[in-house]
Amino acid sequence: MGRLRAIVLLLLAGSFASARAQCDALVIDTVLPADTSVCSGASMQFEAFGTFPDSTGFQWQELIADVWTDLPNDTDSVLIATPTDTTFYRVIAACTAEADTSDPVRVTVRALPTSTNSGSVSYCGTTADTVLYFFGGGTGPWEAHFSTPGGPVDIVVLEDTFDIPIPLPGSYFLDSLSMAACLGNELGDTVHITLIDAPSAVILSPDTVICSDGTANLVANDPGGSTGLWTLNGSTDPQISVVSDSTATFDPMLPEEYLIYWTVSAAGCPADSDSVVVTVVQAAAPANAGEDANICANSTMTLAGSPPTPGTGEWTVVSSPSGAPDPITDPNDPSTTFAPAMSGTYTLRWTVAAPPCGTTQDDVTIQVVEAAATPAILDFGDTDACDGEYQTLAIGNPVAGTTYTWSCADWAVSPVMSDTVTVLWEFPADSTVAFTSQVIIVANGTCPDTTPLEIHLSPSAASCPRGIVYFEPHGLAVLDATANYFQWGTLDADSDFLPDSERTEQTTFVPGLSACDSSDLVVRTSISGSQCWSTTLACATQEMLDRACPTGDGMVQEPQVRIYPNPSNGGPVTLEAIGNETDQLIIDVTDLNGRTLSHGTLRMNGTSTMTLNLERLDRGIYVLRAWNTEMDRTIKLVID
Repeated sequence: MGRLRAIVLLLLAGSFASARAQCDALVIDTVLPADTSVCSGASMQFEAFGTFPDSTGFQWQELIADVWTDLPNDTDSVLIATPTDTTFYRVIAACTAEADTSDPVRVTVRALPTSTNSGSVSYCGTTADTVLYFFGGGTGPWEAHFSTPGGPVDIVVLEDTFDIPIPLPGSYFLDSLSMAACLGNELGDTVHITLIDAPSAVILSPDTVICSDGTANLVANDPGGSTGLWTLNGSTDPQISVVSDSTATFDPMLPEEYLIYWTVSAAGCPADSDSVVVTVVQAAAPANAGEDANICANSTMTLAGSPPTPGTGEWTVVSSPSGAPDPITDPNDPSTTFAPAMSGTYTLRWTVAAPPCGTTQDDVTIQVVEAAATPAILDFGDTDACDGEYQTLAIGNPVAGTTYTWSCADWAVSPVMSDTVTVLWEFPADSTVAFTSQVIIVANGTCPDTTPLEIHLSPSAASCPRGIVYFEPHGLAVLDATANYFQWGTLDADSDFLPDSERTEQTTFVPGLSACDSSDLVVRTSISGSQCWSTTLACATQEMLDRACPTGDGMVQEPQVRIYPNPSNGGPVTLEAIGNETDQLIIDVTDLNGRTLSHGTLRMNGTSTMTLNLERLDRGIYVLRAWNTEMDRTIKLVID
């Protein structure tokens, strides 16, 4: 029994030694396939090659989360695997105490494509455009097969986007999408691509200029299935009649330049716009050629056409005397000079044009008259006038049938038309120094063929006579409430005034006088007695009685300086000065020839008086003058 056990052990030991000798030859040469790729969802086979004794066992492993993990039930030299993501595989071969591990094999999992443009899509473009088509997943190169209106199209795509050429409008279908690495794995996807023509905006009406009271026609292309819209400076505007109609009208409110757009748009497409410029011109104001006029044949005239704003103006001769040359200096100047070479009637037309607005025109008639005979102006010996003075002027040689028009810058009654006129002198408010004014006469309404009468105008106030009146018996009186001094007289052949030294009161008597106009007497009235005499020639008329005479406002009503008694019997005379002057008055007594007979001074302060001794003076008329730089008063002094 012991011998048998020994024999058995001996046999077993021999067998183990023999098996160990066989396992020493174990070796893994390679795993095939080597690093490779596989389509997502596909299975693949790996096989280990080498020297494997009969007792060799195998264990396949996968690298999961950086840890080699045994794959269950994979104990053969062949591995069937379906990887879901890129990974590594290896195999371990074992024989008794011997073992060998293969190098890792990398398996790249290639994702299959998934279309993202499935269904229906619209594309805005033209036949020369392409559609960018997208799909997700997988790694190219890909092969795409399309059915198109123009036939099948095959495209090799390297990336996950590609352009589909669109030669014709219509429907495009993706039949299949495959990649060479995954033969037999094709993605069939149907996508319907509808081609929309890109919107196009074209304005057919040209840039235009219209008048401010006109309208502009707007014409554009028909937008078809798209939408069209008129806008003004980027927004809709009520000045455009129908903003959504390709044919519209533009009715502007203001004269300026307008930029109008026609925009065509469609869903999914960029809008397209075109523009047109409408310039609105202000209509010219109605033409005005000025007022009709009369001028002398040897003179010129400045025309008064209305300014042509905007636009241009032109003078034309509608009618003129036969044979007369063109009298217009510059036909385009509204204020040009009219220079007629002949007398007669001229009709001129002023036309204003402002394209595209219509023209307006107006006519003016100018009568060119030969000059009348030179008139002579009678001033009745008085060429001095004061502020507020009424003065009578007359034509010395009036011509029958001739109308005389008087004018002067410094009187209120202007113009006046008559052979004899009474005017009211008004000293300019902005002047304080006496000056020479001129009276002009125009005969027959046209020709100033006269030497102007020069009047020396003073700022001193004048009296205001209302004319001469008759009273019983045989008396005349001058109506002048503002006068303090009166001097009656007559006019000589030259209309110079001849004073009557016996007639120096407001009233005078003429033996046998029966009416106001039966005397040749005229009267001069004054406030100061030495200047600003107002001459009254005629009996009071209603016009004279209606004169606006001053009642104050600086016009002297009562004497500020007076003497009493006056007349004097040759005894002492008292002089009284009333005022607020703080300066002194110079008191002079002179005879009618201007010789000074007495001289003195009086300091004024309220009411001041002084006594004049006149015993040495003979009976007669004298002049007392009280004056300084601020005032000048004269008083007639009578000594009986």
